[in-house]
Amino acid sequence: MADDVAANPDRQPPGLIMPGRPAMSDDWSDNLPIIYNQVAGCLNADPTPPARVVDAGKNADGQIVIDMLGEDGSYIRCVSDPSGKSKPVLLKQAITGDLVGPIYTTTPYSPPQSADARICYEHYPVTDNTGWQLGWLSYVRHQNDCGRAIEKNSQNRHFF
Repeated sequence: MADDVAANPDRQPPGLIMPGRPAMSDDWSDNLPIIYNQVAGCLNADPTPPARVVDAGKNADGQIVIDMLGEDGSYIRCVSDPSGKSKPVLLKQAITGDLVGPIYTTTPYSPPQSADARICYEHYPVTDNTGWQLGWLSYVRHQNDCGRAIEKNSQNRHFF
């Protein structure tokens, strides 16, 4: 994905400062600094905010695919041009299995909270290099483990 950004310097995302996330994180959010503009475009295109990003990647055509969960429980797939120059396309989808996360919520919306007492989240702020908070990455804690903190990485990761 980095090649797409290098080819379009006018479309570079802001310098993100990724939070220290759970040690086991190796997920779609690793690419958030590269696809932030597409994520923001998809979230802004959703007519029923707040939508939350639950997965992201590339399809076979090289398009950025961002899966979002609406506040009303709707599941929306957003397809965006890697250059960020065209309007994203939203497609309603059926949920195809477990959503393993993390969940990205843009500010000014609050990160997700579960009505089920057995499910809780650990929230990590995502900021730009000026300190402005752009959103939250939220990881689900293991069932019946809501009293214990998730192990975190010791350092923030910087991407510019």
